[in-house]
Amino acid sequence: MYASAAMAFLHHLAAFTVVAAAGGWKSPCFKPPLSLAQARRLLRTDFIFGASATVVLVVGMLRVAFFEKGREYYWHDLLLSHQVQCVHRRGTDLDLSRP
Repeated sequence: MYASAAMAFLHHLAAFTVVAAAGGWKSPCFKPPLSLAQARRLLRTDFIFGASATVVLVVGMLRVAFFEKGREYYWHDLLLSHQVQCVHRRGTDLDLSRP
């Protein structure tokens, strides 16, 4: 019981951190020229954003697989399936390694 609550708390904390880090990008990006301190802050914010987004993904998949209602409930839910597909498509659209 406590593990499920801890995973839910961690998932929500990471999701709020993603939103906060995304908001932290605004100030250094719109004030040219970019100083060294602003570049370091942007790098740190980008790291926090990526790490918390990874935690959201991993903990979310752990919650689906091992906690809460179980795999069967979520895999038959059409809304979750649609959301996963949209996130996957959006992530492949943002792939910057392609020319």
